[in-house]
Amino acid sequence: MTGTDYDYDLRQIALMESRILQFEAGNLSRSRLIDDLDSLLSCMRIIDQNWRDLFKSEWWTLEQVHAVAL
Repeated sequence: MTGTDYDYDLRQIALMESRILQFEAGNLSRSRLIDDLDSLLSCMRIIDQNWRDLFKSEWWTLEQVHAVAL
C-alpha cells in the first residue's frame, strides 16, 4: 500500500459521493448512478474488502430497485 494508492481511493470515494449528490439533486439518472458507482468501485486499488463487500451489497439493492422500477 502506498500513499498514492490511498489518495487515489479517497478520490474515487469523493467521486462516488459527488454522483450520489447529483442523483439526489435530480441531475443524474438512476441507471447512470448505478453504472458510475460500479465503475468507481471496480477501479479502487486498496480499499478494505469488508468495505467493498458492504458497498457492493448496497449497490446491488439499488440495482434491484432500478430493475423493479423499469
